[in-house]
Amino acid sequence: MRLTASWFGNLVTMPRSMIMSLDIDRIDKPIRTLRKFLKKVPKRPGIEQIHDLRTSSRRFETEVDAFGLSSKPNERRLLPDLRRIRKRAGKIRDLDVLTGHLLGLVVNREQDCIIELVETFGMNRAKHVKKLCNLVLNSRVQLRRRLKRSSSKLDKLVKEAQEQPGYFESRRGREAGAKARQLAEELKSPARLNKTNLHRYRLKVKALLYVLQLSDSADKQEFVDKLQEIKDAIGEWHDWEELLAIASETLDHGAECKLLPKLKSVSEEKYKRALFLTNQMRANFICLRSSQQARRRQPTRATSTRPVLAAATAITSR
Repeated sequence: MRLTASWFGNLVTMPRSMIMSLDIDRIDKPIRTLRKFLKKVPKRPGIEQIHDLRTSSRRFETEVDAFGLSSKPNERRLLPDLRRIRKRAGKIRDLDVLTGHLLGLVVNREQDCIIELVETFGMNRAKHVKKLCNLVLNSRVQLRRRLKRSSSKLDKLVKEAQEQPGYFESRRGREAGAKARQLAEELKSPARLNKTNLHRYRLKVKALLYVLQLSDSADKQEFVDKLQEIKDAIGEWHDWEELLAIASETLDHGAECKLLPKLKSVSEEKYKRALFLTNQMRANFICLRSSQQARRRQPTRATSTRPVLAAATAITSR
């Protein structure tokens, strides 16, 4: 079922005919995935199950926030428990990704180093899986019940919107529009990105991406595609940085070890690509100027926001 509404009407100024079609199936999917995992917790969750658990939890948090439900009693009790599960699953996910990176490396005469790290990651994964299962088993009944209540609230929003054409132009619409506008504005800072703040910037990109992906036309929009590409690029660089840090602490093979230089080289390549893509997006969509250009001409509010508003308008148009 799809719901049509002026959901991002407060994000940009647009004619009433320019409206966004929300994908209700996409909105409901995180809840279905979470309840399925909680119903029968696997003793040895696979890579995809852990990935789906983390992503669904994060998307659900975004939806609750965007729809203005985070202050409701049910969701206020539900979200902290889900965050604890998501963070525990995140530790497993990191080990899965790092193991995959290691197994894909080809470094002459360094297979022993790689095997040592892979075995270490395997043992650590087993420990974190056990902790995750214990955490979920102790709260799954209550969590599934609260998730079902949240699902009912979303269904109610759909029904009310169908019966009241202007429903999403009311308080719910203003809250969602304000959230999207706020997230878009936050992409303007910090003024300069580097290794110390690039990964934190990814959290801003991800938050806006998940809100915009509530649209059924999100996959066809250039701005959304660019946010997805940047999120993945920064995440990949950060994974290699983490792998390098762990390898540096774990391995003690001296100056002759070829694995560490290889990891440093790959990490640096990933960083350069992630930084380039991010700065490109900020220049094209956020319209950030260099400090020298800014001194020559102070941009007006309309000029500095026009690219991101244009992208948002494209997302909201049918």
